[in-house]
Amino acid sequence: MQLSKYTIFVDDYPNAGESLIFHSRTQALVKINAELRNILIGLSENDLISNGFRKDDLESLHSMGFLVRDEAEDQELLERFMEQKKYGINQAYFLATILTTYNCNFACTYCFEESTRTSAQKLDRPTSDLIIQWLKRKVEKLGVRALELNYYGGEPLLNQTAIEYISGEMKPWCESKGVVFRAVFQTNGMLLTPQLVDRFIPLGLVAAQVSLDGVKAVHDAQRPMRGTGKGTFETVIENLKAVADKIRIVIAAGYDKGDPEGLIELLDYLDAIGLLKKIKKFTYSPIHPSLGPQGHAEDIVAPACMSNYDKERLLPADQRIKDVMRQKGLPVKSGLSTSMCQLNSGDSGVTIDTQGLIFKCNAMLGHPKLAVGNVREEGYNEVHKRFLDSDAWKKCDGDCPYAPLCNSGCRLFSFFKTQDFMAKSCERSYMDQFVPQAIKKEYDIRKAQQKIEMPLAAPLAQS
Repeated sequence: MQLSKYTIFVDDYPNAGESLIFHSRTQALVKINAELRNILIGLSENDLISNGFRKDDLESLHSMGFLVRDEAEDQELLERFMEQKKYGINQAYFLATILTTYNCNFACTYCFEESTRTSAQKLDRPTSDLIIQWLKRKVEKLGVRALELNYYGGEPLLNQTAIEYISGEMKPWCESKGVVFRAVFQTNGMLLTPQLVDRFIPLGLVAAQVSLDGVKAVHDAQRPMRGTGKGTFETVIENLKAVADKIRIVIAAGYDKGDPEGLIELLDYLDAIGLLKKIKKFTYSPIHPSLGPQGHAEDIVAPACMSNYDKERLLPADQRIKDVMRQKGLPVKSGLSTSMCQLNSGDSGVTIDTQGLIFKCNAMLGHPKLAVGNVREEGYNEVHKRFLDSDAWKKCDGDCPYAPLCNSGCRLFSFFKTQDFMAKSCERSYMDQFVPQAIKKEYDIRKAQQKIEMPLAAPLAQS
């Protein structure tokens, strides 16, 4: 037996002399004492046996991934894991994002669709019919238990006719097949009135994700009305107050230059007006660059936003936001999930645009050459195959313990940095700082939920 290279140690937590060990592939997390830590670091099987470990103890550590029989097994398990991530089918639900229009009533200063927007691009009835048939085939092929449609834009509520038609067709069809149907609006909130919500609840509407970028001064500066430049914050807030008891509300907030104080002010404001306790989820992210206009993706828009992802800025900002969220009783995750870029996965969720083109990344909307398929055709195309075959994770450093977590990172950011979607997008120095802190948060979460995994009968491990 030997230590898996995907085992990560965090020392002197939760108490001095104790350590956490976390496996990035299996997500196993165990608290151990200093004696066991020292044995594992200088591992030999004889060390374990001589210190009281039975064969069952070794197999327990092996089953959680911390121990492997040899380097070949470690690599084989990783490859099997990556293949499952790439080709595995989640039968719990299938998520399809549907772009009803590229048009928008806002003129956001950082919109990644602005360079590709044209007024004529609106989802029509014939294309809606093609999308409906494609969705039915996909649901039946995958055998999923739930279908979730995320209506997106532009501003999706500028084309309510398409939403009403598609949901009106898919909801009864899903119910006839024993499939749960859910609809979500991803909206700027300007048109999210209680009257509109009441109209769409019978068609499966369960939630809305609404973008807010701070309190009035910040939000109105970054998200003004198109054409007039007028502020939008007050109307959005009034709409949220009116619908928060009708559907689930998720707030999606962006911040700039690694400065989270605008979001903290927003959280305080939402709390003060009594809206925060009605919000089901608060998400946030730094503003990032976007691809250039159609045919010239390499002409990156707002490249200075890359500075928002500098680890010196991002980690303290992230910590600050999470601390305030905890103080206000909002759910906070550690961020330690295994992930794979949608572009490198097979039958995971998709985004379908107004022309029926299928994308795997919303940031690529408006770039037909980056579409991975078309609802008029079966299967996906050569673009999709190239992304799948790229196996970006194989470009990771051989000794990197984070490969199962990041899978060589975001393909979009690979392009921003190298003009090549298939290139390695390594942020190991960032992960070196982020992951230990995230492991501590994950331990605290699991401890509170009594979900800490322990080796069976391991004499040196602690609960």
